Amino acid sequence: MFEDLKKEFQNDRIERVAKGSPGADIHHVVIHNGKECGTIIYDAKNHKAFRNEFVTKLAADQLSAKAEHAILSTHKFPSGTRQLHIQDGVLLANPARVVAIVKLIRQHMLQVHSLRLSSAEREDKTAALYDFITSERCSQILKRIDTLAEDLLEQQVKEKKQHDAAWKKEGELIRGIQKAQGDMSNEISCIIGTAATGESAIEDISL
Repeated sequence: MFEDLKKEFQNDRIERVAKGSPGADIHHVVIHNGKECGTIIYDAKNHKAFRNEFVTKLAADQLSAKAEHAILSTHKFPSGTRQLHIQDGVLLANPARVVAIVKLIRQHMLQVHSLRLSSAEREDKTAALYDFITSERCSQILKRIDTLAEDLLEQQVKEKKQHDAAWKKEGELIRGIQKAQGDMSNEISCIIGTAATGESAIEDISL
């Protein structure tokens, strides 16, 4: 997740917190035009079962870091929920959904920062954003993105196979040309060699 975030949001300041140190696993400071627009913190869990203490801990970390958003990346969710869920102000997200969701959150943070909203207005906007993120509409859009991404990948694989076949054919043609040029060179060498032998024979007779 850390590498994915660093790759996607290259202009932001994203730092991994050392193991054993207090706080969340990752701190992400959103930066726009050289200015800090807010902070997102992340924890990543890969346990066999979901535990509420994961959320409690990250919520406390959010308060301590004065972060606007807290995201728990997890494969396991509370009973009856999946993929995306809000619990105690913490956003729970399947690891495959994290970067896509952060794009939405980051856009929201930039807009809120530019509008200079009050704390109450920020809370209202954040609540509305989270309602959308956990809505069926958002789920449908994300599924559509997944489908299109899979189709794109499949198309790229097909193109690579076509290119590989074309490159193979081009290689065969180049080798054929090189062989023909070699044959041509050999023929010329034979002619020149024969001519040289004939001239030597004439010189021998005259002597």
